[in-house]
Amino acid sequence: MPNIIQNIAFIVSFSFVFNLTVFAQPYKTDAFVIEKAIKVTEIKNQFRSNTCWSYATIDMLEAELLKKGKKDIHLSEMFVVYNVYLEKAEKYFRMHGKNNLSGGGALFDVISAIEKYGIVPYEAYSGLINGMQYNDHVALDNQISEKMKKVISSEQVSMDWKKDIISILDNNLGTPPSEFTFQQVQYTPKSFAQWLNIKSSNYILFSSFIYKPLYKNFVVEVPDNWAMGQAFNVKLDEMINIIEYSINNGYTVAATIDNSESGFNWNKGIVRVKDGDPDLDSEPKITAQMRQKAFDEYQTTDDHSLLIMGIALSKTGERYFLAKNSWGTENTKLGGYLYISEAYIRYKVLTILVNKSGVPGDILMQYNNTCN
Repeated sequence: MPNIIQNIAFIVSFSFVFNLTVFAQPYKTDAFVIEKAIKVTEIKNQFRSNTCWSYATIDMLEAELLKKGKKDIHLSEMFVVYNVYLEKAEKYFRMHGKNNLSGGGALFDVISAIEKYGIVPYEAYSGLINGMQYNDHVALDNQISEKMKKVISSEQVSMDWKKDIISILDNNLGTPPSEFTFQQVQYTPKSFAQWLNIKSSNYILFSSFIYKPLYKNFVVEVPDNWAMGQAFNVKLDEMINIIEYSINNGYTVAATIDNSESGFNWNKGIVRVKDGDPDLDSEPKITAQMRQKAFDEYQTTDDHSLLIMGIALSKTGERYFLAKNSWGTENTKLGGYLYISEAYIRYKVLTILVNKSGVPGDILMQYNNTCN
């Protein structure tokens, strides 16, 4: 009998530790009251790679898989990056070098790539070779850039350049699998995406600018939008409402954001229009005109992407959005999470990618009437 009691105690103790490990919430702090926080997968580290767009969107998809009860599945960010880099090189070639070619990308690139090429779990393709622990794409980006510049400047163009780009990607990321086993089931990348039920038709990219017509799709004119992807233009208040509605209905929101402001304080885990103490320093009221002016003057750029996963209030009652970042867990007070003020979201978030189930009915109807 004592052994049974000891075993039960061990199981309970182990289960408690396991739960703390998997569902730890380092973002909890006395500075904010959390109104809603969606369960997400662990914090990841993009390290020396310009692939935040892939991390943010993959994080969104992983959170949705948790919501569907598919447990904790880490999808491969680099499988997406590999295939998107091939498309970027092709676009660069077709545009005679007059198109952006870098490690950067847009949120919808991930959804589009998964629909075309499928997806694999991280365990099947990490994109890390030769014992590397984190992504370091400095050499990869340089090699692809140098190769494509030579291609377009050549007097006699040969389509063999594609083989060279594939070789560069293979040498830096490894060769992606055509088949793999996951949970004792054999998949191809496309059949795995089908099993996960990831479809581009389930997602909408939104933005808010006054220089474009309302309730119309428009090309988001930023360098990393190499594919000329379109977003649905809504009012600024509506964009905030979409984020809030999505979070309250259990869907995270991937967002592109400018992180160059002094108020983007990664170390403290707080992002505000003005750097300072949320309890002491008030923020300006952001208007659509202010947002547009900052974009027009290149003060707002598409520097970064992250995942919005919760809503919180400061001690003074100001609304903040809880976000998951992809810069690891070191050198930051909140273990890789950020509290972003609503004012900063209004001012500095360029686009948001949302599951249609997280879009308010009136806006979804407007989108369907316009775009379908």
